[in-house]
Amino acid sequence: MRIISGSELETKRIAAKLSKYLQPGDCLALLGDLGAGKTIFVKGLAEGFGYDANKVTSSSFVLLQVYKTKKAKLCHLDLYRLKSVDDLYHLGYEELIFGDNVTVIEWPQIAFKLLGKDYLEIKFKIIGSAKRELSFFPRGKRFKEIVTKLKK
Repeated sequence: MRIISGSELETKRIAAKLSKYLQPGDCLALLGDLGAGKTIFVKGLAEGFGYDANKVTSSSFVLLQVYKTKKAKLCHLDLYRLKSVDDLYHLGYEELIFGDNVTVIEWPQIAFKLLGKDYLEIKFKIIGSAKRELSFFPRGKRFKEIVTKLKK
C-alpha cells in the first residue's frame, strides 16, 4: 500500500491513525533517506499514544529513546551508526524488539534477520519539498490486517 503525504502534519496524522491498531510487542521498521520523514512519523505515533510529540527527538546520537505513553512503552531505535548485528546484542535487542512495548526502528537494515516474521516495514521516499511517499509492506498476518484497516 502507498500513501502520499503532502506535509509533516499529514505524515503525523497517518502515523497517529496507525497507532490505533498497534499493541505491545509490535515492531515497525522505517527505511528512507535522511530527511524523508521517519522521525516525524514517530512523533505522530507518539501523539496517537497520547504522548507529547515535542518531546520526541531523533535518536541518532543516543541510539535509543524510550517514551512511556498511556497506551504502551514506545521504544525508538536509530541504527544508522551501528556497524554490525553484534552491536544490537549489546543493546539488548531481544527485550526491545520482542518485549512488552511497541518498537520503531529507523535504519533497520542490519536488524532484519532478527525481527522475526511479524513486523511492518515502511519505506519513506522524498517526492517533493514537503511531499513524501510512504509504502507499507506488512510482514505476517496481523500486519496485513492492520494495513487493510489503514486503507479505509
